[in-house]
Amino acid sequence: MIYFVKGNPPSDEFILAAYKIYCEDLNLPYSPQKILRDGKPRFEDGVKFNLTHSGEYTVVAFSESEVGIDLEKKEKRNLKKLKAYLDFDGSDDLFYDEWTRREAELKKEGKGIESIRNFKPQFAKNVFFAKGYSFAVCGDCGQIKEILWKRKKYLKK
Repeated sequence: MIYFVKGNPPSDEFILAAYKIYCEDLNLPYSPQKILRDGKPRFEDGVKFNLTHSGEYTVVAFSESEVGIDLEKKEKRNLKKLKAYLDFDGSDDLFYDEWTRREAELKKEGKGIESIRNFKPQFAKNVFFAKGYSFAVCGDCGQIKEILWKRKKYLKK
């Protein structure tokens, strides 16, 4: 399940608020969670999550298996050096799609951005999110088809 909010709330507060909604949506028992940060961030109960933010959006994905997401606002800037770094020869729009696929898959695997140069994504897929943005999701086989978009207002409680 993927949840997003327009705005940039504090990351942990947004993750925890969205997790409560996730449990409600799936009729799962909810108990307050602590975000464990020894390695890739995760919850004590085993539910996996991944967070991304860019421009005016913050997005979190929850799954029973590892998941990675990335969102990039397609800003007008000189991408020549980044394209050369990634050995990418294509339009700026396609570059953003390639970047988000690479980053989503690296995040799923718990690898850092320093691996992005020579990394070729095999499982990440671009999904339309909003005009002017590139968004990619990487999860286990079949998981991407089951993604449900939920628009929930972020409320600090």
